[in-house]
Amino acid sequence: MPDNVNGQQREFRLALDAYASESLTITTDTSRLTASVSNLADGSPVAKSAYVTVQNDNIRYRLEGAPSVTVGHKSVDGTGFYIDGANNIEGARFIRDTGNSADAVLYVTYLR
Repeated sequence: MPDNVNGQQREFRLALDAYASESLTITTDTSRLTASVSNLADGSPVAKSAYVTVQNDNIRYRLEGAPSVTVGHKSVDGTGFYIDGANNIEGARFIRDTGNSADAVLYVTYLR
Protein backbone atom coordinates (compact mmCIF):
# COMPACT_ATOMS: atom_id res chain seq x y z
CA MET A 1 0.00 0.00 0.00
CA PRO A 2 1.63 3.29 -1.06
CA ASP A 3 2.05 6.08 1.48
CA ASN A 4 3.25 9.64 0.99
CA VAL A 5 5.40 11.03 3.83
CA ASN A 6 7.17 14.38 3.52
CA GLY A 7 6.82 14.29 -0.27
CA GLN A 8 8.41 10.82 -0.47
CA GLN A 9 6.31 7.93 -1.70
CA ARG A 10 6.93 4.72 0.20
CA GLU A 11 5.49 1.29 -0.29
CA PHE A 12 4.57 -0.91 2.65
CA ARG A 13 4.61 -4.64 2.00
CA LEU A 14 3.27 -7.49 4.07
CA ALA A 15 5.88 -9.57 5.85
CA LEU A 16 6.47 -12.53 3.55
CA ASP A 17 9.25 -15.11 3.59
CA ALA A 18 11.40 -16.04 0.61
CA TYR A 19 11.32 -19.78 -0.07
CA ALA A 20 12.67 -20.30 -3.61
CA SER A 21 14.40 -18.53 -6.47
CA GLU A 22 15.28 -19.09 -10.10
CA SER A 23 17.01 -17.48 -13.08
CA LEU A 24 15.19 -17.36 -16.41
CA THR A 25 16.63 -16.48 -19.81
CA ILE A 26 14.24 -14.24 -21.74
CA THR A 27 14.50 -14.30 -25.54
CA THR A 28 12.32 -13.07 -28.39
CA ASP A 29 9.89 -15.92 -27.58
CA THR A 30 7.33 -15.42 -24.81
CA SER A 31 8.41 -16.97 -21.48
CA ARG A 32 6.65 -17.76 -18.20
CA LEU A 33 7.73 -18.22 -14.60
CA THR A 34 8.33 -21.86 -13.67
CA ALA A 35 5.10 -23.32 -12.24
CA SER A 36 6.93 -26.10 -10.37
CA VAL A 37 8.77 -23.42 -8.36
CA SER A 38 5.77 -21.17 -7.61
CA ASN A 39 3.29 -24.02 -6.94
CA LEU A 40 3.04 -27.12 -4.76
CA ALA A 41 3.46 -30.57 -6.32
CA ASP A 42 -0.31 -30.87 -6.79
CA GLY A 43 -0.32 -27.62 -8.79
CA SER A 44 -1.93 -25.43 -6.13
CA PRO A 45 -0.25 -22.04 -5.74
CA VAL A 46 2.04 -21.34 -2.80
CA ALA A 47 3.69 -18.07 -3.91
CA LYS A 48 1.91 -14.92 -2.77
CA SER A 49 4.44 -12.61 -4.41
CA ALA A 50 7.50 -12.74 -6.66
CA TYR A 51 10.31 -10.18 -6.77
CA VAL A 52 11.82 -9.98 -10.26
CA THR A 53 15.07 -8.25 -11.25
CA VAL A 54 15.99 -7.65 -14.89
CA GLN A 55 19.56 -8.17 -16.12
CA ASN A 56 21.42 -7.90 -19.46
CA ASP A 57 18.60 -6.36 -21.57
CA ASN A 58 15.17 -4.73 -21.33
CA ILE A 59 11.96 -6.75 -21.21
CA ARG A 60 8.22 -6.28 -21.63
CA TYR A 61 5.69 -8.22 -19.59
CA ARG A 62 1.96 -8.69 -19.15
CA LEU A 63 -0.01 -10.40 -16.42
CA GLU A 64 -3.06 -11.27 -18.54
CA GLY A 65 -1.78 -12.09 -21.99
CA ALA A 66 1.20 -12.30 -24.29
CA PRO A 67 3.51 -9.27 -24.51
CA SER A 68 5.30 -8.12 -27.66
CA VAL A 69 8.16 -5.71 -28.30
CA THR A 70 5.57 -2.90 -28.43
CA VAL A 71 2.87 -4.12 -25.98
CA GLY A 72 3.21 -4.64 -22.24
CA HIS A 73 4.88 -3.09 -19.24
CA LYS A 74 8.50 -2.19 -19.98
CA SER A 75 11.17 -2.96 -17.42
CA VAL A 76 14.75 -1.96 -18.13
CA ASP A 77 18.04 -3.67 -17.36
CA GLY A 78 18.97 -3.18 -13.71
CA THR A 79 15.44 -2.63 -12.36
CA GLY A 80 13.19 -4.79 -10.20
CA PHE A 81 9.49 -5.16 -9.58
CA TYR A 82 6.98 -7.23 -7.60
CA ILE A 83 4.26 -9.44 -8.98
CA ASP A 84 1.62 -9.92 -6.30
CA GLY A 85 -1.06 -12.62 -6.26
CA ALA A 86 -1.04 -16.25 -7.38
CA ASN A 87 -3.11 -15.56 -10.51
CA ASN A 88 -0.78 -12.76 -11.61
CA ILE A 89 2.30 -14.92 -10.99
CA GLU A 90 0.78 -17.71 -13.07
CA GLY A 91 -0.38 -15.31 -15.79
CA ALA A 92 2.90 -13.39 -16.12
CA ARG A 93 4.51 -13.55 -19.58
CA PHE A 94 7.82 -11.99 -20.58
CA ILE A 95 9.67 -11.14 -23.80
CA ARG A 96 12.98 -9.43 -24.57
CA ASP A 97 12.24 -5.84 -25.59
CA THR A 98 15.15 -4.79 -27.76
CA GLY A 99 16.84 -6.02 -30.90
CA ASN A 100 20.12 -6.63 -29.06
CA SER A 101 21.64 -10.04 -29.53
CA ALA A 102 22.00 -10.50 -25.76
CA ASP A 103 19.12 -12.26 -24.04
CA ALA A 104 17.69 -10.78 -20.87
CA VAL A 105 17.92 -12.70 -17.61
CA LEU A 106 15.32 -12.52 -14.86
CA TYR A 107 16.27 -13.39 -11.31
CA VAL A 108 13.08 -14.27 -9.44
CA THR A 109 12.60 -14.70 -5.68
CA TYR A 110 9.32 -16.29 -4.62
CA LEU A 111 7.67 -15.24 -1.35
CA ARG A 112 4.94 -16.82 0.79
